[in-house]
Amino acid sequence: KKFIWQAAHCLFSVISQPTLVSITVGSSFRDGRGGQQHRALRLFLHPGFVPGPNVNDVAVVRSITRFEFGRLVQPISLSNNNFIGVGVPGIFTGWGYVNYNAILPQRADRLQKMYTTTISNVDCRERYSVTHRAEFVVAQKLCVISGPRTSVCGGIFLILTKKAII
Repeated sequence: KKFIWQAAHCLFSVISQPTLVSITVGSSFRDGRGGQQHRALRLFLHPGFVPGPNVNDVAVVRSITRFEFGRLVQPISLSNNNFIGVGVPGIFTGWGYVNYNAILPQRADRLQKMYTTTISNVDCRERYSVTHRAEFVVAQKLCVISGPRTSVCGGIFLILTKKAII
């Protein structure tokens, strides 16, 4: 296989220069040590992607070389089901910010994990409107909630524990 999922907003500025995109698989370290290094051949942003509010914020990256599957590199299966209900457990993973409120935000060096559960857009809009703009909650987005003092701050990817397209 030679494809990975990525947030479209992370690739928007380099869409015409895919070889600038580096892909690392099989490492839990942000610097990629111990993993397989690959270069992107082509970037496919969702045709309905809207920057800013990040509607349809998904992309596919095609690697120049194939990934070598083993203990640390495995494919994921996707469902043909486009509907994800309320109460579906999920896990966010990535190297996002770990002290976002600090003067100099710092990204995690090791892969982070956060457990979530999907919520309805109505519930999401009510919760989100307290601190953000509720109009950013649209049907093309998946709303999730996590425990106290947890957040998704840049560089994080969602994996649903039930088969689903995200």
